[in-house]
Amino acid sequence: DLNLFGRGIQATAIYRNNDNRHNGQVYVRIPYINGSKWGASFHATHWASIEPLYFGDETVFYEYDNTSFGTTLIRELGYNHWIEGGVNYFVESYSKDSRHEGQVTSGPDEANMPKLLFKLQHSINKIDYHYFLQDGWVLSQNVQAIYDLSDFNEPGFYIYWLDLKNFKILDAAKKSNLASRFRFGLAVNRDSP
Repeated sequence: DLNLFGRGIQATAIYRNNDNRHNGQVYVRIPYINGSKWGASFHATHWASIEPLYFGDETVFYEYDNTSFGTTLIRELGYNHWIEGGVNYFVESYSKDSRHEGQVTSGPDEANMPKLLFKLQHSINKIDYHYFLQDGWVLSQNVQAIYDLSDFNEPGFYIYWLDLKNFKILDAAKKSNLASRFRFGLAVNRDSP
């Protein structure tokens, strides 16, 4: 629901099946708490899949699980102008897929890595909607820092990306739309399988 109780509250519950593994998410976003310009969001997510990891020339398949819980604090700076900051605790788990049973392969048999993610997002939406056509632009910037809680000596993983989307109605009859996107991103990471 994108407008729960007529108050702009977003509520989502999703079930997915990926690689015959159960996945799901519960998400609630309350953009205005008690009519103020402050809001909050909460989520609980479980993602499971089969992932290949590479050790030299050898490919080893792992059952991957990611369980996360997060919250953000939201502040409206102006009409369709937002800043959000939040924290997310998640655990990544790997265990060798059953296709490797009885085989000697590279890599650990299993691994559990609890992590903490801090994020900051800034967005401006200057889109005018004409039924299904759009005219205007959207700017979104994201900064994330991820820390491995099982090894405090490991350096963090830092991410920045910027998205600029532009929409233009091409004719006076309002029958055609041109859309473009510019994306720029930077990330720092150590070598890892």
